[in-house]
Amino acid sequence: MSGPTPRIKLASLALILLGGALGTPCAAADLARASAPASTAAPARDAAPPPPRALRTEWAFDRAALTAMGIRRPSRLAYDSEGNLYVLDAETRRVVKLDPRGRLLFDVGGYGADDASLQMPVDLVVDRNQSLLVLDRARGALVAFDRAGRFLALRPFQGPATDEATARGVRILLDSFGTLWL
Repeated sequence: MSGPTPRIKLASLALILLGGALGTPCAAADLARASAPASTAAPARDAAPPPPRALRTEWAFDRAALTAMGIRRPSRLAYDSEGNLYVLDAETRRVVKLDPRGRLLFDVGGYGADDASLQMPVDLVVDRNQSLLVLDRARGALVAFDRAGRFLALRPFQGPATDEATARGVRILLDSFGTLWL
């Protein structure tokens, strides 16, 4: 064998991105699953559909490459339907979007007092319109950006969700019907 397999490379990226950060084993498992070779056997009835072809890209980042992009403490990862990777950097309070080849497309958030800034970003999802939704725990709100990184809106949670949105360990989930869960 002449080097690491794509699965090992992808798992290595997950460990680099999430090692020592706030990441969960779930994110690393999702990355490893995205690089798994396609099976020739018929898929099980309950099996999830295979990832889009663009997600099978071999990522080969190291700490120096991440630092060069200004990513200091990656804490969450998300993919869009085109295979672009979104990396939430907890230290710089921003989200970086990388294309399937690892090139920087844009970054959003960061320090500041305007609505597009992030105070304590803790999670992110990409919806079916390719909009980026970032959960800002300090504000108890969702901050939305379009596919090009332009600020769309800041929506504070209301009612009982207000306390949940500012709780430690809060996460967001977008289900297959487009419903956002806190």
